[in-house]
Amino acid sequence: MRLIFVHGRGQHKKSSASLQVQWEAAWEVGLRNAGLVQPKGFEIVFPFYGDMLDDLIRRIESPLLVDIITRGEKHSETSRLQAGMLLEMTITMGISDRSIQEELPPGEAQHRGIENSAWLRAVARLLDRTPFGFSTIDNFTHDVAVYLTNLGVRSRIDKIVESVLNDQPSVVVAHSLGTVIAYNVLTNCSVPTAIYNFVTLGSPLGYTAVRNRIELPVAMPGCVIDWFNARDPTDIVAGIPLDKSTFDILPPIEE
Repeated sequence: MRLIFVHGRGQHKKSSASLQVQWEAAWEVGLRNAGLVQPKGFEIVFPFYGDMLDDLIRRIESPLLVDIITRGEKHSETSRLQAGMLLEMTITMGISDRSIQEELPPGEAQHRGIENSAWLRAVARLLDRTPFGFSTIDNFTHDVAVYLTNLGVRSRIDKIVESVLNDQPSVVVAHSLGTVIAYNVLTNCSVPTAIYNFVTLGSPLGYTAVRNRIELPVAMPGCVIDWFNARDPTDIVAGIPLDKSTFDILPPIEE
């Protein structure tokens, strides 16, 4: 049996070995808290894509959304996806359309949408007042959007994760952006493997803007037997649950 950890964004310039140690330590804490011991015979695998993702993002020079709306530039496919996620995040954070309109300068167009730069600037200011801050949200949604809208980036990152799959039964634990990558890899997996459990932590897969960019119909990956999603309702990244409203699949995800 193999345990495969798939990390999230922002891990570049870190040691793959030290990150794996941190993940293993967290697993040990969880086992102790549950009154369990680590099973024997587990092989732990940690595919590291942090440096590759950072390098690819810098190469394509895709600007952050804050730069686009500040300079009034035309939206790209990437920034459209980003903006779509931001508008959904306002709902999960309880930010009403009225609150956004009150943030708009007098005389600004009131229509809601990504083409309205004034509206997006108002959304950014309101999100900046949350515990997460707009800079963190902008960077996260940017990396997710680049991965989903750029086939070259997605292919290179997917290959790193897919390379650790083999015909041995496995458990896959993925976090944040890693849940999107792992879902994509497992859905398109050509390796005859059995994933006994797919565990997603802090996943943005509930957002419509993200699901709309998934090439295949939303479904349980063919190699996955059970899917468990752990979500902190206060985490804006995982603001939407993976339930029947977002992932109406069989067998259902244990949320």
